[in-house]
Amino acid sequence: MIQPLSSRAIDLPPYLLASYGTDSRYTSNDIISRWKNIFEKFREKHIKVLGYSIDCDSKYLRAMRVITGFFAKSINRNDLFGDHAFVIASCSQWIWFYLRPKQSFLCLQDPTHLITKLRNRLLSSKTSMMFGSESINIRFLLQLIKDFSKLDHGSVKSDVVPKDRQNYSFCIKISSDCVVQTLEKMQNTRAICIYLKSIEMNTHTMTYITLLVINNQLPTEALRIWLFSSQTYECMFRTARSMSGPFSPIVNCSVAQFLRRAEK
Repeated sequence: MIQPLSSRAIDLPPYLLASYGTDSRYTSNDIISRWKNIFEKFREKHIKVLGYSIDCDSKYLRAMRVITGFFAKSINRNDLFGDHAFVIASCSQWIWFYLRPKQSFLCLQDPTHLITKLRNRLLSSKTSMMFGSESINIRFLLQLIKDFSKLDHGSVKSDVVPKDRQNYSFCIKISSDCVVQTLEKMQNTRAICIYLKSIEMNTHTMTYITLLVINNQLPTEALRIWLFSSQTYECMFRTARSMSGPFSPIVNCSVAQFLRRAEK
């Protein structure tokens, strides 16, 4: 899916660029090659691709880290850049900033997938997370609900132990300012407060985009961060699958069938 940036107040709708089938036997290097090819083809048409947004699949995450230099190195690093690349020289002086100063294009994890991943890992009974000597688990959220009024944090016990693993509304609840501020009043909650504020690569990418706008390398429309999302494609895919008819047991379709349905 392509999401254009518009100088108008109303965002332009996204549209389908391409669709293809796969047997999942591809690597992160294959993904990088595809992204570079798309980038170069658009550049030949004098269209600038700002970046890519995708879910938290491990292969795509590895590709995003290699592209941006986020705790990863590319063997053919020089192939990623050219005269057209963005450059923020001051980034190299920041010890806390982990993106390369020079970027051809940027990458963001889809916010919905990212926050759902953080929430499911927090609520998992099989995962034990530590930050220094402090633990990160649901015990603190249960204690928060028990010891403080709902007016302080807006959460209930059914939120913390939900059956729906895609309960996005609860993701918004636990990352809200009122929940974090209430947690800060409790003991040994520094680790979980940092965890709830952590959005990994996206923070660095949004900082980089902001600096590009400040340095007049990008228009202010690039600050519409909500457009960096893969939800539009997933919505189109769900709609295409639903076109099989109310009484049809077929929910999957071929690439050709999907393209025909997408045209509708």
